[in-house]
Amino acid sequence: MTTALKQIEPNKLQKEHLNTLSKMRVCIQSLGAYNNGILKFKWIPIYDPLDSSLTDRVEALNKKWYEEDPHWGDEVMCADTDNIPYGFDVGEYPDYDRIEAVGKCIAKQIDSAFFGNEDPVSITSGYIEHYGFANINAENLYNEIEDTFEGSYDSIEEFGKEQARLFLHELSPTSFDFLHDYFDYENYANDLLKTYNFAIEHNYVLYIFLLRDEVTLGRTE
Repeated sequence: MTTALKQIEPNKLQKEHLNTLSKMRVCIQSLGAYNNGILKFKWIPIYDPLDSSLTDRVEALNKKWYEEDPHWGDEVMCADTDNIPYGFDVGEYPDYDRIEAVGKCIAKQIDSAFFGNEDPVSITSGYIEHYGFANINAENLYNEIEDTFEGSYDSIEEFGKEQARLFLHELSPTSFDFLHDYFDYENYANDLLKTYNFAIEHNYVLYIFLLRDEVTLGRTE
């Protein structure tokens, strides 16, 4: 006998993040109509777990418009975006699968205990801002972020203090309390950011990542 799995109700913070994700949209516009001075467009969410893929939805809309009026042709473009985070330069003719992969990555972070109360939109946006939207591995985006994300911090010094304490404790556990009083946390953090890490600031919060070269990537879901 099979038993249906109990669906877990999202908590308040998860609901807030899901609401933010639901508002991320692309504006699909008929190019033929636009070239003739007519605005024919529709806003489509980048991610919808209950619907077909973003590419399929764009193609279905394109087909629907063409059947309604073949005069406008069968070409569409991405005319605008709404609530798309910083770092996303999608262009007029984007890879819709890549855009949807970002939405899936954010959704998976919302459900993941690994990220706790972190902001999945800021984390994903920061990662993409650093490497560029065209350079992300869409199929492996979640794994790459999970492997490289170090945490969020109020300041460089706070990050340096955490990392230095780990380093000092490993170096000399018995004299840790003595050594850390003489340690320059901020300079240590800046050294890390020049070699092993990168930081992105969003809404006065620092999101710290390991550089991709510093970790072993390539895991697939």
